[in-house]
Order: sequence, then structure tokens, then C-alpha cells
Amino acid sequence: MNGFQDESIHIKLIATMFQNMFPSINVATVDLSTIKRCVLLSLDPVNGFIEFRHYNIKIVPSGISRAAKKLLQGKVPDLSRFNDISDFMYREGHASESEDESTGNQDENEVILSQQLRSRGNLKSNQSAIRLTEIGPRMTLELVKIEEGLCDGEVLYHTYISKTPEEIAELRKRNTEKKRLKDQRIREQEENIKHKQENKKQTQKSSSKQNDEGTDEEESSDYADE
Repeated sequence: MNGFQDESIHIKLIATMFQNMFPSINVATVDLSTIKRCVLLSLDPVNGFIEFRHYNIKIVPSGISRAAKKLLQGKVPDLSRFNDISDFMYREGHASESEDESTGNQDENEVILSQQLRSRGNLKSNQSAIRLTEIGPRMTLELVKIEEGLCDGEVLYHTYISKTPEEIAELRKRNTEKKRLKDQRIREQEENIKHKQENKKQTQKSSSKQNDEGTDEEESSDYADE
């Protein structure tokens, strides 16, 4: 994350949001072989745009010839056109740098591995090169508004609209009143539902009692006829 050092509340909130979108990593214990991708975020302090870039991470051994690197990575070459393996090693070793997969200054992307990786040739305490390949999506983001709740809370920040302290106080007053009325409607609905359920139970009890009385009267009438 680049450019998020500003102490403004909305910048801190954006940084926290992005950090919580991805799992936390303990650099002391993480298995480097499990890290396959990375996201780079850069905030432009002039226009406020956030550049989002998504890269694939590839770690390859360095400090060895291109031919040896192919063999280490399990890429079995076609040796039918060579008289000897040394011919292959010599030819590949003098291949043009433009044919190599690395980009940029090699001195800047080479590191000493703190642990051995699962990929071939990347050994602990040996030098390897880190290569990033952009896989997308490439996005340019802009913060417009920060609002509490889900589209129903107080606006904490707006890029294009600013309010005076008096306007903010009036909006807070309206939101408070709106929330009070909403809570009141919810309580009234809950009371109405409860009242209907009680009436239903009483109706069922009355109906059951009348049925029992009707059954007793029929039994008494049968006994009288006998």
C-alpha cells in the first residue's frame, strides 16, 4: 500500500478496509510456497484516485545459467540437435537477455530465501529472483462517500459535498427523529402481532370448550332416550 500515510480519518478507514479484505500474514512463520499472488494499491494524493493492480508471483533461482535453470525447473529440453549436453549448456548460457523471463533490474528483485520452497532450485539461503506478472483486473478507484450502516446512516465523509456545522447538526436531528419513529413503528407492529396471537389462542380455547359442552349434551340426551 503506497500513499496511505495521510492521517485523515477517511484515508485511515480506506486503508483499514483494504487490509481487512485480505488475510493477515505473519512474515516470521508464513510458508512462502503458499503465497501465489499479491495486490498493490497506490493512492494519488493529488486527485485521490486509488490504482489497483493484481499480480502473480513467481520465484525462480538466480545466479545460474539459463540452461541449468531449465533443467532445475523440470523443463526437459530437446537435445536431438546437439552433439553433447555441453553444447546445449553453452548455447543456452549465451542466449540473449531479451529471451529471458526476467524484467527490470535483476539486482533489485533478487532476494536471499529464508526458507526452502517447494519449487525446484529455490533453496534456503540461496539467491532467487521474484518476478511479478500482472493478471488483472486493473482498476482505478475513487472514494465518493462513507456512510454509517447500510445506506441509512450518517454520512461521515463525502468527496464532493461539504456541510456546515449547522447543517450537520440539523441532519443528525432528522436522523435521530427518523430512527425514533422507525423504532416506534417496530414496537407497535410487535404489539399488534402479540395481540393477534393472544386473541387467536383465546378463540381456539373458546371453540374447544364449546365443542366439549356440545359433546356432553349429546351424551346426556342419549342416556335420557335409553
